[in-house]
Amino acid sequence: MDITKSIRQNGLFATAQSVANHGKHNNITSIPLPNGNIETETEKIAEWLLSFDKKKIMLFTPETALIEAMSKKATEDTEFIIVVPFDMSSEEDKLIRERLPIDSNITIIREPSFPRAFYPGNGLMVICGYSFNGKAMVTLETYRLIEHYKMFVGKKAWVEYANDSTPYDGWIQISENRFNAKWDAK
Repeated sequence: MDITKSIRQNGLFATAQSVANHGKHNNITSIPLPNGNIETETEKIAEWLLSFDKKKIMLFTPETALIEAMSKKATEDTEFIIVVPFDMSSEEDKLIRERLPIDSNITIIREPSFPRAFYPGNGLMVICGYSFNGKAMVTLETYRLIEHYKMFVGKKAWVEYANDSTPYDGWIQISENRFNAKWDAK
């Protein structure tokens, strides 16, 4: 299993669920796994994100499992916006689209595009990663996307899907001061 590719196409939550369901393999060294039941935690995070009552929820990783959980409880006018990197292939884009709930309002935009009518009053940015000894860690790709969209002044939520004491290759620290809402992994 190519973890980096899976995160890029499925997001952290679906990748962690897949790894947890198939057991820890010896070659999995690039992703921390959450403690406890990832499906239950995903549901709780979905409820928390929806509690901000925003109509446009923009994610910097294609969190298919999280979007599926949110779409079950979101109103019909809630739009989920997934930002994908500029170098994502059309095949990867197609795979993401195939894994998303078909009955939800989902838009995929390619970096450096900006979503339409995304304002502080109606928008929520969701950044997912893990905590390494209390420090927020994101993939290099996510870090680049955050830098590109850093001018947004509305609600920015940090979602810590796991807490680990191991530094992983391909992850970089980001200041938690960039976020005004935070979900801590249990």
